[in-house]
Amino acid sequence: MIIVGGIFYLTEFRQNLVDRRLDQLLVQAEILAGAIGESATAGPEASDIHAPEARLIISRLVGPSVTRARLFTIEGELMVDSRFLASSRAVMAEPLPPLGLKKPFGDRLLDTVNGLLDQISDRPIFPAYRESPTQQASDYIEVLSALTGESGTRIRSLDDGTLLLSAAFPVQRFRRVLGALMVTDNSRDIEQIVRSEQIMILKVSGAALAATLLLSIFLASTIARPIRRLALAAEKVRHGIGRESTLPKLNRNDEIGDLSLSLSDMTQALYHQIDAIEAFAADVSHELKNPLSSLRSAVESLGRTNKPDIRERLLAIIQEDVGRLDRLISDISDASRLDAELTRARMEPVDMGALVAMLVDANRTREDHHVPKIHFHEPEPGTMMVRGLESRLGQVVANLLENAISFSPEGGTVTVA
Repeated sequence: MIIVGGIFYLTEFRQNLVDRRLDQLLVQAEILAGAIGESATAGPEASDIHAPEARLIISRLVGPSVTRARLFTIEGELMVDSRFLASSRAVMAEPLPPLGLKKPFGDRLLDTVNGLLDQISDRPIFPAYRESPTQQASDYIEVLSALTGESGTRIRSLDDGTLLLSAAFPVQRFRRVLGALMVTDNSRDIEQIVRSEQIMILKVSGAALAATLLLSIFLASTIARPIRRLALAAEKVRHGIGRESTLPKLNRNDEIGDLSLSLSDMTQALYHQIDAIEAFAADVSHELKNPLSSLRSAVESLGRTNKPDIRERLLAIIQEDVGRLDRLISDISDASRLDAELTRARMEPVDMGALVAMLVDANRTREDHHVPKIHFHEPEPGTMMVRGLESRLGQVVANLLENAISFSPEGGTVTVA
């Protein structure tokens, strides 16, 4: 995003610099044209430009700068060229790079990157600048426009990739056009400024890339790796045998630390559930063996005796054991469905005080003198509220009361607290 934004910024930035330079050249051309129109005119009606005076004005006002000024007559002939006013500037010479000497790698890399940025930035294509040995006003559109009394600017491309910026302004005397003055300048300094901005954008992009990489490494070490550890530990727990595989508890004060603690607690809860299932299976086995052993003994004894009273007692024992087995199987079935029912059922607020009071009253209404007395002090309504399944909680309390009553001596007392 930084590079894309930088490309749009550089395009706008370069165009603003070029427009500003064109405005400056146009102002400079207007000043020169005004000075020539006021001071370098000759003839009875001041209808001609005096060449020596024009050369002197251009030489003084343009000076040794890189800006080039050219004065064209009304007929379109080149009259003065600031490039040839001074002997030192009659021949232009530019130093060539030493033979066999390559640019440093950093400079070549920078040139390549800058070239790519220039291509991506969608720079407009300008017509190439070609200078004829015998220059005429017709060679330059802006000069032709100035000869008609209108100022104009133009942008052309040079062989080195830079731009040639030109501005032309009419030379007038008493509103009469006497000629045209064209001022040109290259955009090398603008390109240097743009290159500096490109380097700055590359530095910022590199810093952003480095920050992104460091942030990615930091996130990988603080988020991805701990989560990966938890995932691998969960896989070991899933495929492991026994309890040698446990989930690590990460000592972190953040969401990942909370997740590791929750997963570890969940694993321990699963192990506790497995222990409960094992204990339940052992209890079921023990409870089933007792009536089965009694039933086996009664059946064996029934085949060895012919006495009616003994056979009647044995048949009663068999019937009682079958009833016990039926009740045990029903209880086992209810207990097996309990976990599934708890996951599907919706917990609701239950008043345990009112529930226990109702069950106690139901046992008190029995017309059995052998049932012990039940003492229960009912609390205030709403003081013993819990969330759960009322039917299952009532079944638990009823079973506890039944066990307490069955194991109490005749005339005893059961206290519910």
